[in-house]
Amino acid sequence: MANQLTVTGHVKQTCEFSIDDLHHMDAEQQVEDVSQLGFRRSGRAVRLDSLLRAAETDPNANRLKLISSTDNFTADVPLAEAAKTALVIYTVEGKPLDKDAGGPFRFWIPNHTACGESELDACANVKSLDRVEAYRH
Repeated sequence: MANQLTVTGHVKQTCEFSIDDLHHMDAEQQVEDVSQLGFRRSGRAVRLDSLLRAAETDPNANRLKLISSTDNFTADVPLAEAAKTALVIYTVEGKPLDKDAGGPFRFWIPNHTACGESELDACANVKSLDRVEAYRH
């Protein structure tokens, strides 16, 4: 299980984030309880956009590859749509998100249509996320 979430690819600087780094991000980037968004998911999250801005994503990048090395899983999402709504859940009830809950970092798009598909797509919920790669398609 990775202890860092890396944002890389078409970025000015590759950034690595720990749970503590996410916890200390500005309040406007935090979602204290994702269940308040009206969904059956709980935990504290940061907005994906804040991570992309920290890495200074290249304005020409238009896609994100979401990678879970633990599960050998990748998903591909449109960057613009994901940046608007996607969250990275990292704690539940003040404790790090455990592996059984998809931790330590779980990517979640509350509105799965942001994935570019008309029905629920695997990209909307990526467990054990450890790398986000921005690229141009």
